[in-house]
Amino acid sequence: MNKHNTLLILGLGDLGKRIAYHLACDPSLAYKKLIIASTSKQKGESFCRLLSACGNRSVEFHHVNALVPSQLKSLLSAQRPDLIIQSASLLSPWYLYKNQERCARSKLLLEAGFAAQLPAQLTIPINLMTLLSELKMDVPVINCSFPDVVNPVLNNFGLPVSLGIGNAGMINALAAQELIDDNRALPQTFAHHAHVRVVATGFVPEQMPLPIIYSDGKSLDISKGFETRPKINLDQDLNALTSAHAVQVIRAMLGDDTLYTSVPGPCGLEGGWPVTIKGRDIQLNLPTQYNDEQEILKFQRKAAEFDGIANIDHDGTIYFTDSCLAQLDKLNPILAEPLHPSQCDEKLKLIFSLIGV
Repeated sequence: MNKHNTLLILGLGDLGKRIAYHLACDPSLAYKKLIIASTSKQKGESFCRLLSACGNRSVEFHHVNALVPSQLKSLLSAQRPDLIIQSASLLSPWYLYKNQERCARSKLLLEAGFAAQLPAQLTIPINLMTLLSELKMDVPVINCSFPDVVNPVLNNFGLPVSLGIGNAGMINALAAQELIDDNRALPQTFAHHAHVRVVATGFVPEQMPLPIIYSDGKSLDISKGFETRPKINLDQDLNALTSAHAVQVIRAMLGDDTLYTSVPGPCGLEGGWPVTIKGRDIQLNLPTQYNDEQEILKFQRKAAEFDGIANIDHDGTIYFTDSCLAQLDKLNPILAEPLHPSQCDEKLKLIFSLIGV
């Protein structure tokens, strides 16, 4: 088994904390030191002290603002991590869910689709990958921030991230649960972030393509299974499955065993795809019956429309669907304009002013 020295988690929100807890408590994972970097100094120091007592490895907290390149660059240069888990964002989607009852603008932002929150999701991954490129550090990165869309944007910038976690991985895990009773082979799942709500609630919007799932070379329709299972709340509890999937991926990237799963944004692709992971080797694992990548991309792009994404241009500009535009225009016409990553700071400030952050 490969022995890695240092893992770095950027961001100490709910998902980052859950992943850190799993990593600290699992003695079988092949690493020596866990570093958590966040702007929340008191909370971070407290959490890392507790986490250090959960296992027998070093857990360090570093007070870093990932929006300040010099701070992030200093951390990367000094610590030289072997694997980075990027879980930081500038606005938690759960904030909007909690705030929508008392703030009509938060509700409008949610109704626009997750695309409307991209100004909060893009900046830190771009900062991180830009600095790694400048430092010539060849480090695998797991991006947790809307990887179905952010990863292809990074790829268009020539800043390829390894993969994402959750989303298609969550749906793949839920599909595997349905197949256990039938003694079927592990699923190969094509799905997008937009499908998480569908699988959780059983409600399928009109004209939305369902996740595509194969097992034993056969296409499966397990939608009835999803419909008859208890509904899953759209809240932070979803991170229980996302973090479990993250640890499976991290274990495979640190070790010598092959993981068969689905992940969002592998190799900079849009949406979620079935893959194999062994160390740093990440390969698409397409069923022989469904292996036309252009057809799969059409499916992913159609599903992305239900997150409000109409198109991702070659220069990283994101265009919104008509339904997304209609909601954003109610908030402020500036938000309805196409989003280039260089405009994220300006548009996020506007969003914050509108929802009272």
